Amino acid sequence: MYPTRRYRGRTFFGPFEPVDPADLAAVEADLGGPLPPGYRALLEAVNGGTAHYTIDIGGEPLGFELFSAAALRREVPRRPPGADLMPIAADGGGSLLFLAPDGRVVAFVHGLPAWTGRSPQDAMHEVAGDIEQYLDRLALDDDTVELLWQDAEDLEPDDEWRIAVETFLDAESQGWRNRF
Repeated sequence: MYPTRRYRGRTFFGPFEPVDPADLAAVEADLGGPLPPGYRALLEAVNGGTAHYTIDIGGEPLGFELFSAAALRREVPRRPPGADLMPIAADGGGSLLFLAPDGRVVAFVHGLPAWTGRSPQDAMHEVAGDIEQYLDRLALDDDTVELLWQDAEDLEPDDEWRIAVETFLDAESQGWRNRF
């Protein structure tokens, strides 16, 4: 079976990586203090996993892929001098999710071309008071359901990825089989 894990009511898809304590120690040394406990717990539970959910930011659903502990170790030292936000996820289109020193989750949303109908302006948004609230606000929208199903529907019925997608969608998106 394709690896999935549940954490705080959300399904994460593998592959998962074991957390290397050296990665966490290096990140915390660069930050000058410990990671917030909730964020550390998330890394330890689903390091390297992907959550196929979106979050509403400024009226737009955005999906972010969380960085693994090893990726954090590479990203944190790249912050501009004096920057206090730690990058924790990216959307693949220039938008980034950050963790503030006080645990708040903040997003930089990259402006898009006018033809998309979305805001052309770059903007910062406070998303949640902490990582737990961020996870609680995640939702599965129909665009994501459709993309996941398109990725799996032509596979053999016994394919591990198809089974994982169907199981996930059955549990998380009531009536998806009738819509897609």
